Parts: sequence; structure tokens; C-alpha cells
Amino acid sequence: MKILIFIIAISTLTSCKKKAPENRLKECIESDMMQDLHDPSSYEFVSLTVLDTVYTKDIAQKNYDNAVRNRSLITNKKDIEAMDRVVKSNKTKLDEVDPAQIEHIELIFSARANNMMGAKIKTSYFYKITGYCYVLEREKR
Repeated sequence: MKILIFIIAISTLTSCKKKAPENRLKECIESDMMQDLHDPSSYEFVSLTVLDTVYTKDIAQKNYDNAVRNRSLITNKKDIEAMDRVVKSNKTKLDEVDPAQIEHIELIFSARANNMMGAKIKTSYFYKITGYCYVLEREKR
């Protein structure tokens, strides 16, 4: 079982050709999911539905906007100077971020596999996964 997961992880990392984003996500989730299946050999993919893609640039923009808004509410001179440094720092981060860098992707992943009784069941999961295939959240639906 662990060898199968290791082989999938290595093949994902060493693949030479570009894969479609959905295929890459599917492979990442399958490698995460296989460790929890009672009978991995009975696994069948059903569907993958992307709900949302959050880009790092969006988060940096939101942080900058919040800093500017908070700066306008401050009246104390010492606090204004501190907040000006925060605004400047957030602006620098915003300017340096790659607009195509993905923070995380939210999706629904459905698959069929045999349970402990041998019956094939369909299960759906909500996943929040980074662009680097790190699972941030997984919740059974």
C-alpha cells in the first residue's frame, strides 16, 4: 500500500510533460485517498468538480486594501507611523506576487470503492488543496 502511494508520488513529481490541471489534481487527491480505502484495488473515479480557485495575488490585494482602510481610521500619530509601515510592507508584497500563483483550490471529489462489507459505495469529499498538491482540508460529504 505504501509502495503504491510512493510510486504515485514519485511519478507525479518526475513527470516530464505538462498535465492538465484537473488530471494533476486528480492524481494528488487519489494518492491522499488511497491510504484510507479498505480495498484500494476496487477504486473507481467518478467526478472532480472545481468550486473555487484562490490566487495568492487576491489575498495580497485584500491584505493591502485592509491595511489602507485601517490606516484611514487611525488618529494617533505614533500608530499612524506604524500603520504606514504595514501599508508599505503589504504594497511591496503585492507588487512581488506572481499573479498566476495559486494559493489553494476548493473542489468536490467523488469516487467508488468497496467498504469493509465488500459493497461498492460512492463517497464524495470536499478538498482544499494547494497548487503544490498539499491537502489543507478534507471533509467527507
